[in-house]
Amino acid sequence: MKVKSRFGALAAVLCALVMLTTVFSAAVMVAAQTEPMIWTEWGDYCQADLPQTVNVYGDGFGSGVIIAVEVVGPNNALVYSTPSATIGANGLLCSFVLQPGSLEGLYTVTARGGGQTATVTFMDGNEFWNQAANDGLGSSKPDGMPDGTSQSPQIEWVTGNLGQSKEAVTEGNFVPTYPPNVPGHINYRMIIPTTGASSLPAGQYKWTIQYGFTKGGKMAIDFLTTSYGLKGTDALLYNDLSGPEKTAISGMVANGPTSTVSFGPDNYPAPNTLPSNLLGGYVSDRQAVHDAAFLNNVLSNPIRSLRMYGATINNIAAPVHTGAVTGDSDASVVVTFTIPTSNSGYVLATWGGHIAIGTADAGGYGVGNGATGISGSPYHMIFGGVNDMSGNSLINGGNDLSLSAETVAV
Repeated sequence: MKVKSRFGALAAVLCALVMLTTVFSAAVMVAAQTEPMIWTEWGDYCQADLPQTVNVYGDGFGSGVIIAVEVVGPNNALVYSTPSATIGANGLLCSFVLQPGSLEGLYTVTARGGGQTATVTFMDGNEFWNQAANDGLGSSKPDGMPDGTSQSPQIEWVTGNLGQSKEAVTEGNFVPTYPPNVPGHINYRMIIPTTGASSLPAGQYKWTIQYGFTKGGKMAIDFLTTSYGLKGTDALLYNDLSGPEKTAISGMVANGPTSTVSFGPDNYPAPNTLPSNLLGGYVSDRQAVHDAAFLNNVLSNPIRSLRMYGATINNIAAPVHTGAVTGDSDASVVVTFTIPTSNSGYVLATWGGHIAIGTADAGGYGVGNGATGISGSPYHMIFGGVNDMSGNSLINGGNDLSLSAETVAV
């Protein structure tokens, strides 16, 4: 009886181990799943070019998964829906036509399938708000850097969320050229029309850029910087455009930026310092390390700057922080700019978001406290809207670009 009891106990232990192994394996499989994402070909479908076919692409839902897609317009009315789309070999999920007379503003595409959800937004007749995809890990297509490569286009301007199949960045102050270096930043672009409906005529305005600063007490985008890799007269700034937009903007870019102004030091959280687990000090301490790394690279100038075409930057205010740095927090800067009467129809701005570094040296915030220490899609760059000088809203904010944590390598 004692022998049987021992074997029975051993069997129970082995059974428990098998169950634990099964649960652990399942957890690993779940953790390894790629976060689903969807995107459209363009970030903005101009009213003048309608009708236009909107192609929606997807990735990360799993092979053969049936996906329900809904498109909601600026008035929250349903524009398009299909209950049973699947992702094709080229990534195409579904297509629909945006007709003349459609409402101008923000459209939201939602895809649901296999218990997962992904969303993306695009504009109709309003601002372009894009981030640069560099085609993912292992690609030779860098984030806006054509030097030494032959692929075309070397960068793709996209909306919504960027996943690993579309983007690869890293923690670190790595200078051009890209490749062989992997950028430690994300490039962004904004285009606003200055003629027609939902446009900004000649005058002075305030534009707000908002970005995700911390997530769960770990650093995400710690400061704004230059769109390194993109030259001042680079055709990659408009390579995705067509028609009158491309004609007008290519002419502006060919002449170089109208105005270039550096983002100032961020002394947050003065008069206090950052928490000890983030190694104390200020954000400006990390900016100084970044600046020193890029200073002598001829392809990096100007350092940590906003470039604007078709308008003059009058001022960039110091960042304003909201939320507790020990949890989820954001930062925002207000850019005052002036559109001249000689403007050719558009204003284009380009800048970068610096990926926070999780190292114990002067440029970092402590091991594990940088971008790679965060899961999900915490790297947000949000269009905060444009106001007149009296504070009246002229273009509503809310258009959000995000980056999945899986795209960031140490």
